This record gives sequence, C-alpha cells and structure tokens, in this order.
Amino acid sequence: MFAYGRPRFALSLGAVIVALGCQKRPSGERTPDAAHSSTAPRTSASATGALPGAPTPTASVATPVPAAAASEAKAWVPAAPVAPVVEQGSLAGYASVTLPSLGVQLIVPEGLAAKRAPNRISTEDGSASVAFTELPPSRSLAELYAAATHAEPASGRSITYKKQKDDWFVVSGHAGDAIYYEKTARLEGRNLRFSFEFPAAARKDYDEDTAYMASSFRALGAPEPELPKGRCQTDSECPKGYHCPPNGFCTINWGD
Repeated sequence: MFAYGRPRFALSLGAVIVALGCQKRPSGERTPDAAHSSTAPRTSASATGALPGAPTPTASVATPVPAAAASEAKAWVPAAPVAPVVEQGSLAGYASVTLPSLGVQLIVPEGLAAKRAPNRISTEDGSASVAFTELPPSRSLAELYAAATHAEPASGRSITYKKQKDDWFVVSGHAGDAIYYEKTARLEGRNLRFSFEFPAAARKDYDEDTAYMASSFRALGAPEPELPKGRCQTDSECPKGYHCPPNGFCTINWGD
C-alpha cells in the first residue's frame, strides 16, 4: 500500500509466519510447526481420491429383486397358437374341440369343425368360424367387459346384445353381413375368449347351437353342460310322444 509516494508496509506477524512457512525446505526436513506440533503431519489424498478422514467409499451392491416382483415385471406372453384337437362329441352331430395350450374345451356342430388352423376352426367353405383368444390375466373381467362394450365399435360392427356375470360376459352383434358372438370367461386363472361368426342369413341354423356352445365353453376336465332344449341322446330324454332320432333332435311320434 502506498501513501504520499512513500512505501508503507503493514504486514502483520501472522502474514510473516505464513510467508516463512511457504519457503521450500530440503527433503525430509520438517517445518517448525510440524516439528513442535502434537498432531501428525498431513497425509495426501488416497488413490481413490478421498480426502483424509473422509468416509471410505464402498462399492454399490445391487439389491436382489424378489422372484414374485421379477415375474410381475416380465411382460405377459400368450400361449403360442396351435391347431385344436377335434373329437367326436358325446352328443350326436356335435364335436368336442380342445385346446390343450389354453386349457379349454368347446362343443360345436360337427360341420363347424371341418377345417382346423392355429386357435381356429371353420366350416368347409369358411363361411362360419370359431376363433380362440387368450387375454392378459392381470386384467379383470370388468375391465375387459368395459373395453368390449364402451369403446366405439369398429367400422361396420355393432353391438346388439351384451350380458355380464361374475366369471364371464357375452357381447354379440353384427359385423357387416355376418353375426358375431363372443364369450369371455375366467377359467383357471386365465382370461379366455371364443368368437363365433357366421352369415346373418344362416341365423336360424345356428341360433340354438350358439346357446349350447356358450354353455359348453369350459376348462379342461370340467363336466359337460346340460343338453339344450330339444336335444337328446336317448328316447328317455324326450317328452312323452317324442323319440330321439340320430340327428339328436326330439321328434314327435307320428304313429305307424
């Protein structure tokens, strides 16, 4: 600091001590402070870069994820489509359709199982068909029902009938010139659906069959449903004055 052109030093005793301490000393020679101090000399930073006295950094260890949580996080994948197994049903004129990969069974008119494809059966000409679908098990039937009925139907598709129960629901309507009938059920912890579609002109041919098919949609090993009204296997199952012919319909006895 200068005043009136004459240098004037105002160094304090502490500044002088600091200046002396900064002078370079021969190797191995300690400073006066270090020689007479009761504390140990400073140590340099460790190889890890941590300062002396700082907590030693530890390697992070990944916390194991519980098996259940890992399973839930894994994306759900439906069973691979396979061709259904078709066998003669216990009722004349009907076939038993089984999909082992989905664990489900369905009874259909024999003609409806003339052709088979992965998760699908159809008539010989393909005009009527049944498709099987597995839906995410994490979704409740209430959610699936809302999605099937509250969403805007696809172009050319309408809903004319819908019904919901505790463990299943049905949605039906028109899809262009065809009629579709879909039943979704919770079977053995899985959400499974069959979609039946046939020409509107053939409605009379499939009306009774549709109700029977719907009641027969069940998990593997479950008992078969009751016979639909008018269907039979023996004469004893028909009302008085009727008999059971090979076609499985109770028919009136016209006499000899």
